[in-house]
Amino acid sequence: MREYLEKQGRFSHFTEEDYEYVQSMVDEMWEDWEIPGVVPFRGDLKVAD
Repeated sequence: MREYLEKQGRFSHFTEEDYEYVQSMVDEMWEDWEIPGVVPFRGDLKVAD
């Protein structure tokens, strides 16, 4: 993940703590999502009319 972000100039200001935070969010999403990389489908979500 870090290598991916470092190649993009818009993240050049990131500190080590920023990289750790982003990685922790990726790890959390990976564990929580039913299909990694895709927003989970949850039947309890309501769609606005």
